[in-house]
Amino acid sequence: MKRCMFVDDSSVIRKVAKRILGGSEMIVIEAASGLDALEMCAADMPDIIVVDGALPDVPAVALTRFVSAMAIP
Repeated sequence: MKRCMFVDDSSVIRKVAKRILGGSEMIVIEAASGLDALEMCAADMPDIIVVDGALPDVPAVALTRFVSAMAIP
């Protein structure tokens, strides 16, 4: 089963996304911040990551670059 990480600082948005994506036979992991997402990806990389474009702690572009660098040896 595919694992999707949804990164958003809004708990309401994460809850809605989890409900929508969870119905598609996908395991949904939530991260409340960019730093949380980086820690979680370092421990266990998900198959798909959906990132809020306006995270308060880490710019979305920087987050995707960091995660991409982790995924590619």
